[in-house]
Amino acid sequence: MIITSFIPSRLIVYRLRIRVRYWQVLAILAPYYARQYLRREYRRDLPAIGYTYPHIDEKKRRREALFDGMYNMLLDSFTDVTGVKTRPETGQMMYFLIELSRFLDELLDDNISNEQALPTVSDALADPVVNKQLQLFRDFTTHYGNSQEIMHYLQEQFDVIFENYLRILKDTRATRSFDTLFEAARIDTGVWMQAVMTIVGIFNQHALTPEESSEFYEFGVAGKFADDMVDIIRDVRRDRTNLLFTLLHDTPGELQNFQAAVAAGTRLNSPWWVQNCPITITKYLKTAENHYSLIRSRKLRTTCDLVFLPAMLGSDHDPQR
Repeated sequence: MIITSFIPSRLIVYRLRIRVRYWQVLAILAPYYARQYLRREYRRDLPAIGYTYPHIDEKKRRREALFDGMYNMLLDSFTDVTGVKTRPETGQMMYFLIELSRFLDELLDDNISNEQALPTVSDALADPVVNKQLQLFRDFTTHYGNSQEIMHYLQEQFDVIFENYLRILKDTRATRSFDTLFEAARIDTGVWMQAVMTIVGIFNQHALTPEESSEFYEFGVAGKFADDMVDIIRDVRRDRTNLLFTLLHDTPGELQNFQAAVAAGTRLNSPWWVQNCPITITKYLKTAENHYSLIRSRKLRTTCDLVFLPAMLGSDHDPQR
């Protein structure tokens, strides 16, 4: 496991452990990456619904293949958890859905950082960028079936999850406390990942059991800690909320170490966090471990390890976000 027993007695041993696990997980990812790079299964043109994927350069194609390989691993994890083999079209459906959630997140993050009024559910879905992606998702599910059931479920999630999320975001804006921000993260990533994989189930004629659903909830919450560890510098510069940065404020000396490292352009890999912010990073990753340890599927744990690797190495595989 990549995030257990985080604080070692000897950093050189820890560095070796990270590197060994890094190459192990990359070896697992390699065939997924190659498949998505060559076939681009999730980013194909779909003339039947009038969709054309934009032209991209070689660098972006490699980066997209990395993310699509991870989506592919997640779908294999779905099969490992449920025993249900997914339809070939499932990957592109999930890609459209994740893009929809990304556009929604960016809309809310921008409103928070600019101190604008948070939108209602209707306002957010009416945003031109969000609405265009929602229509694309609707067209796709209509063409491949299950649209009525999927869209009904998705609207229910918007009505329940989104409303609760907006309520907590208002508290987060006022306090920016770790506990309040973590509560928002549970919805933003944990409950939403449950919803995404429930829709994957509906698309493949399978209703997730509570036990299966909980696996994806824990994966989503643990993954949020990886994302915020990678995104911390970008989030600080954009004045966006970030779990790790918020936690740093509980230890002013470590906050100063972080600020000095950012000013100097230091690479914030896991050994740097251990050496310079041990109190913060220990609490942070122990909280993540509480959720990681509840993932029973071996494949889903491996996928979670892969999500954490950029954070451990201080590397951002998607710097243009």
